[in-house]
Amino acid sequence: MHRLEITLPLPPKELHPNFRKHKHWGSRSRATKKARGDAYLAALDAIARQKPLGLPWGAATVRGVFYLPPRWRGDKTNLQGWLKAYEDGVQDAGVVVNDEVFVPLPPEVNVDKADPRVVLVVERMIETSGP
Repeated sequence: MHRLEITLPLPPKELHPNFRKHKHWGSRSRATKKARGDAYLAALDAIARQKPLGLPWGAATVRGVFYLPPRWRGDKTNLQGWLKAYEDGVQDAGVVVNDEVFVPLPPEVNVDKADPRVVLVVERMIETSGP
């Protein structure tokens, strides 16, 4: 299998690109560190359960499948940026050689009032050699 699905809570609001209420740089730093660690642990769990082949991957697509409250308003570009710390944590878990090999796909938005979350869908891309 060359696909991995990693389920995480929605990232902290401090990491959203439009969040502007930082009282101190440390609040964002702490949120980033926690989100990265959460993604690392969730990725290790997903690896153990789903057993993807050939890790680490040299190239992979990543799509955030968001399950948001019904009244959510926003744009998909910001949702993609909200996932950066999670992508770093997935790299830390050894899914890809470096997070720069991620090819982001447009996020998918669904509604789930009871359980807001994001599922990172990471799929291996077959690397092709040059001409």
